[in-house]
Amino acid sequence: MALINDTRIWPRGPILDAIAPGLNATDRATLEKRAARWTNEGIVLVEGPKYAGSGRHRRYPAAEVALLAVAETLHQHRLQIDAIENVIIALRSQLTHSPGANPIDLAADAASGQTVEPQDTLIALVPVGDLWHPIGPEKAGQAVGTAELAQYPVSVNICLFHILKPLGSLLTKL
Repeated sequence: MALINDTRIWPRGPILDAIAPGLNATDRATLEKRAARWTNEGIVLVEGPKYAGSGRHRRYPAAEVALLAVAETLHQHRLQIDAIENVIIALRSQLTHSPGANPIDLAADAASGQTVEPQDTLIALVPVGDLWHPIGPEKAGQAVGTAELAQYPVSVNICLFHILKPLGSLLTKL
């Protein structure tokens, strides 16, 4: 499935329920504020107006639902906002330029019940200066391999399969 071509949209509430189920009221409010801030800053995009007024809910397309889940996971692991933004921009570019053949689409397929190898959903981050930047695979449509990782003394690997797994029920509903 190419998330970029999925025309379904969701309000933030069900998305956050899927991303982080069972949060207490305080943690849920914090997550809602963080998601709103990322939307206002353009890190996560919405369908229609970016700013929702009274009685109007922001609605997120499928690709942005997945990117919001990635952003929240990276935040939970203490990545800086600049690093999170860099990762989201790189993943959005992959969704746009290689629909269906990129780690995030493959992870969404796996979350929806299709057979996908978890290693095909890996992305890697490497430090450039004092920020973490994603590195791409040698060939489009493939996961980052050891040849790319061996070029850097330190890297962080992220398995999108595990990040998007909680979105399975949301992404498979029609």
